[in-house]
Amino acid sequence: MPREGYTSTSIPTELVEEVDKIVNNKSKFNSRASFISEAVKEKIERYKEKKEVKQKAKEIELNDKEKKFIQEMMKKYGLE
Repeated sequence: MPREGYTSTSIPTELVEEVDKIVNNKSKFNSRASFISEAVKEKIERYKEKKEVKQKAKEIELNDKEKKFIQEMMKKYGLE
């Protein structure tokens, strides 16, 4: 059972093996948990940024040329 304030989850073995390689290669991470926690935090931050960009894009009135450019950039950077 996880300690208070924490939860557990299942991760595919192949991902755990990749994490272990990074952790054991004298990286800044001293454990699987520290690596996974930081990875999740980064993913959440990117999600929030994408959501904000999408919302801002909806609020801006653009002409057709500007809309096309914005759509191309969003697609290029995976912000669709």
